[in-house]
Amino acid sequence: ARRALEVASQLGARFDALLLADASEDDAAGIDECLERRLLTADGGHLGFSHEIARAAIEDEIQPVRRIAIHRSILRALESRGGADTSRLAHHAAAAGDGDAVIRYALDAAKHASTMGAHIEARVHLTNAQRFASKLDDAARARLLGDLSWECQLTDRIDDAIDAREEALEIWERLGEKRLVGTAHRMLARLYWYKAMDEPAEMHQRLSIDVLETLQPGPDLARAYGDMSGSHMVKNRTGPAIEYARKAIALGEQCSNDEVVAHALNNLGSAMGMGDHYDEGIAHVEHSLAMSLEGGWSEHVARAYINATSMTLHRFDFARGENFLEQGIAYAEDRDLVVFSVCLRAERMNLDLARGNWDAAVAEAVRLDARSKTKQISQACAAYTVGVVAVRRGEPDARTLAREAMAILSETDELQRRIPVASVLAEEAWLRGDGAGVKESVALVWDRALERASPIELGMLASWLVRIGEPVELPRPAGHPYDLQLQGRWSEAAEAWRTIGAPYDMACALLETDDVASLTEAFETFDRLGAKPGATLAAGKLRELGARVPRGPRTATRDNAAGLTARESEILTLVAGGLTNSEIARALFITDKTVEHHVSRVLTKLGATSRREAARAARDMGLVLQT
Repeated sequence: ARRALEVASQLGARFDALLLADASEDDAAGIDECLERRLLTADGGHLGFSHEIARAAIEDEIQPVRRIAIHRSILRALESRGGADTSRLAHHAAAAGDGDAVIRYALDAAKHASTMGAHIEARVHLTNAQRFASKLDDAARARLLGDLSWECQLTDRIDDAIDAREEALEIWERLGEKRLVGTAHRMLARLYWYKAMDEPAEMHQRLSIDVLETLQPGPDLARAYGDMSGSHMVKNRTGPAIEYARKAIALGEQCSNDEVVAHALNNLGSAMGMGDHYDEGIAHVEHSLAMSLEGGWSEHVARAYINATSMTLHRFDFARGENFLEQGIAYAEDRDLVVFSVCLRAERMNLDLARGNWDAAVAEAVRLDARSKTKQISQACAAYTVGVVAVRRGEPDARTLAREAMAILSETDELQRRIPVASVLAEEAWLRGDGAGVKESVALVWDRALERASPIELGMLASWLVRIGEPVELPRPAGHPYDLQLQGRWSEAAEAWRTIGAPYDMACALLETDDVASLTEAFETFDRLGAKPGATLAAGKLRELGARVPRGPRTATRDNAAGLTARESEILTLVAGGLTNSEIARALFITDKTVEHHVSRVLTKLGATSRREAARAARDMGLVLQT
């Protein structure tokens, strides 16, 4: 019976009875004994374990050599029966250490999985095949490495993707396959972009185009032009981005390659939309999205969702942006497109920050940093988000947190990433009344911003200078509603922020007025958000005008039934998400002891005796979202 149970434990939760008999060397007596003892149950021609715990216990006790022998028996049985799924055959071949069988099945299984959008499964199959790649000739091994790199890229294993692609590049160079050399350089440029490493990314981009331009123009060169456009686009180099996108579109149309055209349209629209041609730009991106959905080009679909989300949120069109965002996340996560899901969830954090949903933004940052393998992206986004909330709530070491985000981005010149971080550093200095600190923070990116920043980004930075009385001359108009702030039309700017749905920005604009009602609203808004530094500034101005400062418990505390402070609500959200004290401490950059203190206060206020009870009570009271 033991032999049959061990084999059964490797067949899964439910399996064919005859397969078990074949793989356990016709141990019919043993199988019957398992059924009689109710260790296994029968359902027609299939068997299964009565309890998953029993299956797992049997599996854990199998010794390594015996496990290999079992998988070899299962593999032989599956092959002799015929018609087995290649994914199943590849799994048992890998577990059996049968290199020939792995090569025979894993490549086809990976191709099928990738086509079905199961990119994590495809990566696993190709990783298993890589163990036995020495059985392949050079060209086949390079193709395997290229496929593996692609699946690693899509599933956010960027370091592994780089290793595989660089090994493939060496082989193609040795074989003199120029077209494939150019493609490998192009893909490496993308991978280094994910790591926010501009120098190697730009080197590989140049090499890609240099190599491919020596060959007959075709889709590969068009893709290289498209990727070069994307590189310029994310660095706010609008002119070159548009130029290369149009070259890619022209060559793609010449080759009758709609996929290339769709990719380039995305970059063209994004470059135009972040500048002065938003309507035309977003139309191009939506056209790219429609083409990609129809063509089934999942990477281009996900990128179109990312760029459409980024463009619309950048223009404060929150409703439209949220629609793209939710559709994009669902699309990416349904297809194991982890690297694109990370980018989209970073945009969700930005939306929550703008709307004043700070606890949700921090919770998303913690989840993002925990699940992402591309730490340059996730750590920068998480550090920025936590830093913004810390600055606005007046948490200790808030400036250190924001500077950490800037340090992570030290090897990239992407203004779309660096300008928001410089802005929050300036904000922190402004809240402390440190005018020199404001100028120092803005200066981190000011020269490049004057050259290449979008109107919105330029207005964001310039507004901090205007607040401290610094004269500002811009080479082009600032985006709305920053243009109102630069003109000193603070009340109108506040109304614009109110319409947009950005309460903190609204309160900051109201703070610049001398109107008692406006300052009172600013105080109450800051108070409701838990923005202590802003509330302190508003209270100070009210006192200067001889006006009454609203009293009583903070609105943020009054507005929840348990009377939790903003920080306690933030801690509760993370507790409800299943994080330990140490994980919460790392996420919020506070000590374990401080977290322990906050958790204790939360449990007391909720009348809970455990973290699980607290999470349940919080959901029942509507203090955190249902999951």
